[in-house]
This record gives sequence, structure tokens and C-alpha cells, in this order.
Amino acid sequence: TFEVDEAGNSQEGGDADGAQFSRQMRGDEEDKQEKKRREEAAQNSFLNSMQMQSLRESWFASKDTFSALPAFWLLVFSAVGIAAAVNALVPPFQKLIPPMHDPSLSYPVGDEQVPEYLVAVLAVLLPTAVIILVSHFQDKSDIGVSLLALAQSCGYTMLSTVLLKKVAGRPRPCFYDMCEWVQDSVSASIGTETGHCTGSRKRVWEARQSFPSGHSSLSFAGLFFLSLFLLDKLALHLRRGPPALPF
Repeated sequence: TFEVDEAGNSQEGGDADGAQFSRQMRGDEEDKQEKKRREEAAQNSFLNSMQMQSLRESWFASKDTFSALPAFWLLVFSAVGIAAAVNALVPPFQKLIPPMHDPSLSYPVGDEQVPEYLVAVLAVLLPTAVIILVSHFQDKSDIGVSLLALAQSCGYTMLSTVLLKKVAGRPRPCFYDMCEWVQDSVSASIGTETGHCTGSRKRVWEARQSFPSGHSSLSFAGLFFLSLFLLDKLALHLRRGPPALPF
């Protein structure tokens, strides 16, 4: 009887130990799964926070930039308006004209090789159309901010160019012809200006606004920005794979 009881107790003890070991294994497995779930939850929370941050950062590059960033557009329109007002109301610096008739200012007024409307088309409208077209086929999310950046480039360039023209007051090579210069023989012996302009105020002011070139500065502002925009899109294509332009 003792041997049987001892064997039975031994068997019961072994079963208890096995059950305890099984419970311990299940507990360890549950702990591992719980730890894994916590790590996944923490990772998902981190990814969600990063995504939210990315969304907040890309919000400025959304298609709603026109309505989301009115202050920036207001600054651009203000710069263009100030440039127009300064150009119309502020006289340029009155640089002294040489006492004798200067040959470098005696060229005749010729026809405009590149009219102002053509500069506006090539430097502003053309980049605008290219940006809209490329963004339509590639990534529409940054079309608003790209157009805003183009407007800032052209608008601030116009303002700075007008201000520099007024400060410099450099006569054009066709100064005498443009301002309708009239020779004044009385002041020739004094060694001062030998005449005066008789043209309209607009023509006289324009004759003293040779530098810097408005055509060159606006063309550079618009077309150089367009080249940077296309370079960025091409680099994006190269990172994703071979470029596949739609045209």
C-alpha cells in the first residue's frame, strides 16, 4: 500500500509540476504577446504622430494654398502695387548730364525689340502654364505653393528693380532723343548742363531709368524659378525610377 501511495503521490506531483510548467509557459507566452502588442502600439502611435506631423507640414503644400495662405498672396500683391505706385509717382535720381553733348547718350530711340507684354508672357504666364501642366500629370499637392513661389519671385523682383532704377537714375543711351532734349547755349559757357528736357514727365523719367534692366530681371526671376521647378520634378522622377514624362 505504501508503495502504491508513493507512486500515486509521485505521479500526482509530476502532473502538478507539469501543469505548473505549462501555466508558466503560457504565462511567458502571454507576456511576450502583450509586450509585442505594446511595442506595436507604441510603434503605431509613433508612426501616427509622424504622419500627423507630415500632414501638418504638407498642409502648406496642398491645393488649398490660395485660401490657406492669404497673407503671402497679400504680400505679393502689395509688392506689385508698391512697385507700380513708386514707378508712377517717385521721380528718379537727377543725375547730372555732361556739360557738352555726350555721344554715349545721343543714340536715337528705336523700336522695342522685346515688348513689355511679351516679357510678361515669357516670364510669368509661360512658367505658370508649365507648372500647372507638370503638376497635373505628376503631383498636384504642391501646385499651389509652386505658383505662390513663382509669384513671390516675380513680384519681389519687380519691386526691387523699380527701387534700384529710381535710386540709380542712370540715363539711357537714347537719353537726348527720348526726353526731347533742347540745347541751351546760354549755360554752355558756365560748364553746367547745356540744355533741358521738353518731353512729358513719363518720357523724361523713363529716359533716366536705364539700370537695372526690367526685362532682364523679370525674365530671370520667372524663368530661373521655372528651371528650378523642373529640376526638382526631374530629380523626383529619378529617385522613383526612370522619368516617364507625359509629353
